Amino acid sequence: MRLPLLISLFLFITQIAIGQYVITASDMPEDGDSSRYSSINPLSNIDFESSGPNYTWDFSDITPVNQGLYEYQNVINISLAYLPTFGPNAFGRKILEEINFGVIGINDIYSFYEKNTFEFKSTGRGINIGGVPLGTKHTDSEMIYELPLSYRNTMTDSFELEFPDVGIGVLYSVSGVREYEVDGWGTVITPYDSFQCIRVKATITENDELILSGFPIRLTRIRTEYTWLSKGEIAPVFEVSTQQFPFVGFAPVYIRYRDIYRKCLNIRPQVDFTANDTLIRQGETVSFENNSTCGTGPRNWSITPSAGVNFVNNTDPGTTEPEVRFDNPGLYTINLTETNTQGQNNLRREDYIEVLNTTSVSNNDKGIFNIYPNPAKNQLHINAQSSFEQLRIFDLSGKILFQEISTPGNNKSIDISGLNAGHYFIEVDGHSVKKFIVLP
Repeated sequence: MRLPLLISLFLFITQIAIGQYVITASDMPEDGDSSRYSSINPLSNIDFESSGPNYTWDFSDITPVNQGLYEYQNVINISLAYLPTFGPNAFGRKILEEINFGVIGINDIYSFYEKNTFEFKSTGRGINIGGVPLGTKHTDSEMIYELPLSYRNTMTDSFELEFPDVGIGVLYSVSGVREYEVDGWGTVITPYDSFQCIRVKATITENDELILSGFPIRLTRIRTEYTWLSKGEIAPVFEVSTQQFPFVGFAPVYIRYRDIYRKCLNIRPQVDFTANDTLIRQGETVSFENNSTCGTGPRNWSITPSAGVNFVNNTDPGTTEPEVRFDNPGLYTINLTETNTQGQNNLRREDYIEVLNTTSVSNNDKGIFNIYPNPAKNQLHINAQSSFEQLRIFDLSGKILFQEISTPGNNKSIDISGLNAGHYFIEVDGHSVKKFIVLP
């Protein structure tokens, strides 16, 4: 008698657990909802196909490369041209940027939705064809999910729609079949968070037909979509879309997961740097401060000319903030290149470092004062080892552009906003000189 009781208890507990993974209409999107996602390289080596009951999908070590946003917008915010077709309460989302038939492109493909207690479905689409926005309803609506949705649910549903010719000699129609199975439940782990979820595997066969001046062009696309749905999340917390390609079979087109905003994913690096000194003697070392943002590497510092240039103190051209000794006199151009997944940017400062011949410089000049920031834009700050009272700024030709005699002190700030962009020298008390750059 005890064994059947234990089995019954186990089945009861299992049913309760499975019941926690039920997706209802409240978990489906509605007008005004949005959800941010990050994408990873679709060629990433992850196991997205395995599934089953009480399964754990651990994708915690994936690396995002860019971001996007699922936005469910009111039809009025998408295009007023769609308003007569769908009415003021319709909402939709862009599902595809383009379908390319070669001779003409169909752009900005939106799907419009309805939901109730029992279903979440697409009622029609909006497109832009030949510069003309067109909207039409499904003659056979496309069921996305039958609700409530839980483990082992299956569905097969056909869909169809046809866009009218608006006088440009083009007819476009779509038909197909969507079938899915909820083939797993459990926990999915991403860099953003971990979620209790169900996993839906759907195969969509879509036939697109374009009739141009009486000549039909047909395109069939077969894709398999894997979506992990969690309660309280209006978009998949993880998803993979694969498409069938000739001679290859199914391959991932995108891999996305629910995420927070990440500042640097959609932009290339912003490069900036300064040096602690730009006018030095032979054999002295310059420390570079890297003020770049969004660089993830590799990076490269290059210095021209390279003769007599040595990276010191365990730094090298790939170091974030290198230290460089200059052994030969002359003018040196500094270039920093930063890279991330979106590409690379560089900043080149021409003749940025000037190295003076040791024998031509009085020892009294060494290290009397420092200036910052360098390059500067509006203000230049001077910090001296001893009190001073006279400042002069002159250009590379020796013409005096600014001079000031003030109360003696070790620290002063001067307004340089009136100087044009370029290279200048500043002189303290008539004997110590440093070079600085004014930015535009």
